[in-house]
Amino acid sequence: MENRNLQEISEDEYDAKQEIKRLTSLVIGNRTLSQVAEKTEIHKSYLSRLKRGEHIPGIDIMKKLTAPESDPQNGISLEDFMIAARIISPNEGKYISDLAVRKQKIQIETREFVSKAWKIIDDTFFNKGIATREVNEREWDSEERGFKPDFVFKLNNVDRWYFKHLYIKSLEEDYFSRFMCILGLIACMSPDSKHKVSIIINNPDAFIALDGVMQQGLALKANVSLILMDLKKNEVTYETIGSSYSDNGEVIKMPTLV
Repeated sequence: MENRNLQEISEDEYDAKQEIKRLTSLVIGNRTLSQVAEKTEIHKSYLSRLKRGEHIPGIDIMKKLTAPESDPQNGISLEDFMIAARIISPNEGKYISDLAVRKQKIQIETREFVSKAWKIIDDTFFNKGIATREVNEREWDSEERGFKPDFVFKLNNVDRWYFKHLYIKSLEEDYFSRFMCILGLIACMSPDSKHKVSIIINNPDAFIALDGVMQQGLALKANVSLILMDLKKNEVTYETIGSSYSDNGEVIKMPTLV
């Protein structure tokens, strides 16, 4: 195929299999088919067919070929394959590609935020002289009915202290809906007065707004708090209690980070 933009090629002269063949060779790069098969979990014989231009793969195969963990070569993306297969148009591909880049950037920032939050909280426990043990996921996953915390600690009087992030890139995003979704999942947890859930926030303005919601009174059978974290100072700035719960009417005094 000539080196022309796909927008300039008519449907009559366009050969999707040849374009898939070209992209497959590029995404494989200098690696052997065996190496790519191991990375992508795609059978070597199927990869060989793609490389010879004999087949147009489905989206699942395209995703496997271009996933970061598959180490795609020459900058080939999922959008490239989808355009080649005429699943989307080139213009749509540019739009999707831009969205994918922004989404990936936010995912990276979120992972970094969670990692820093864990260290800051762990350091805070240590500096306050509070003995803790991090709880392995296998110890809590089966009981929490869909709620997935980022990490969990065990203290002397707290069987499980769950921490869940609410990373806010911009106040223009719909962080309130995400916050309510987290509260909804907390409401589905098994009630336990020796458990505590803290939602970690990075934005002061959002913290103030969501704390106002918390202080209106939440009908949750859980001990819930809101934590504001300053990543520049590497410290927990505020913690406010939004909900307290007791199994037998006797409220257990929960520790705080501030």
